[in-house]
Amino acid sequence: MGKYIAMKGLQPGESALPEDEAVAAPSLPPLNEGAFAQLQEMGFSAIRAEKALRITGNSDADTAMQWLFEHMDDPDVDQPWQPPAAGSQAPVDTEKVSDLVSMGFAQNTVKRALRETVISSVQSRLIAGW
Repeated sequence: MGKYIAMKGLQPGESALPEDEAVAAPSLPPLNEGAFAQLQEMGFSAIRAEKALRITGNSDADTAMQWLFEHMDDPDVDQPWQPPAAGSQAPVDTEKVSDLVSMGFAQNTVKRALRETVISSVQSRLIAGW
């Protein structure tokens, strides 16, 4: 692996992550009300504002607005945002899985982390620019 990372497995005091099948659907965080109001003041509908915030990680109005401009012609842009169904597994980017596994992470841990992390295309570009 390298001289800085040594994989030693489960350590005293740590507990193993549950298997994917046992994971319940995560509850939604509260909507960023400030960003939600700001988007509506800019003229976006409540449905579009909520959808953009949820898809982009519910962080800020600028990121959500950028997503809205990129997806304003999508046929489903005015459909209310639907959280993933309980027990459903979101598809994961196989390239990201390969990259993280090559860094020494366990494949099941990588897939679970990617499923539970919402990263928009805007955020992905920011991360890639490290």
